[in-house]
Amino acid sequence: MENGISPNVQDQAGRTPLQCAAYGGYITCMAVLLMENNADPNIQDKEGRTALHWSCNNGYLDAVKLLLNSNAFPNHMEHNEERYTPLDYALLGEHSEVTQYMLEHGALSIAAIQDIAAASIQALYKGFTVRKAFTERKQLLMRHEQLRKDAAKKREEEQRRREAEQQISLARTEKQRMLLARAEQEQLSLAETMKELSVYEREAGGGANTASKAEQTNSKEETRKHRGRSSLTAFGRSRHGLNEKQVK
Repeated sequence: MENGISPNVQDQAGRTPLQCAAYGGYITCMAVLLMENNADPNIQDKEGRTALHWSCNNGYLDAVKLLLNSNAFPNHMEHNEERYTPLDYALLGEHSEVTQYMLEHGALSIAAIQDIAAASIQALYKGFTVRKAFTERKQLLMRHEQLRKDAAKKREEEQRRREAEQQISLARTEKQRMLLARAEQEQLSLAETMKELSVYEREAGGGANTASKAEQTNSKEETRKHRGRSSLTAFGRSRHGLNEKQVK
């Protein structure tokens, strides 16, 4: 360390000086690495094991306490098929005190992690199902809302169409009424005109009859006068003839 070597240097298997000290239970060496040189307790070797794996495997309670107090993560899993955690190592080694201490600090076995993972997956699936149902319900509500809007729009258009037809019908009725009123007015005007014309014709006919009667009266008077003159002439002639006879 005095020559500048990193406390986290790894060998061919990926092990650090801290992991080697933890494997042997060298508390003083571990303390120097952790406290004076800031060694990382969470580095995993090529198989996924940490310094805590080795301390739990060998039942070194003081080493376990030192690592956990130095922020070592208690649930790193191996990279192999078993995926063991430090707690699994303590359980397999039947180190009861180490096991108890690890449990008190949140350690989990691979079985517990798998159960949690299964529960998380179920919760995720349930959440997905709930979200899916919510999304489908939301889409259904949106569709119903759109259908309601379309129906309202259709009713509004139908109402406007009916109002337009009603206005057209009223306008047509009003036009027909005006035409009928105009026809009646024209008929009344024509009747009055015919009446006035009839009166005028009667008056004109009466004047013509009066003139005709006057002309007839004048004609009769002239005839009577002419006849009177003719009678006087004839009477005068006859009397003159009588006198001539007497003279002879």
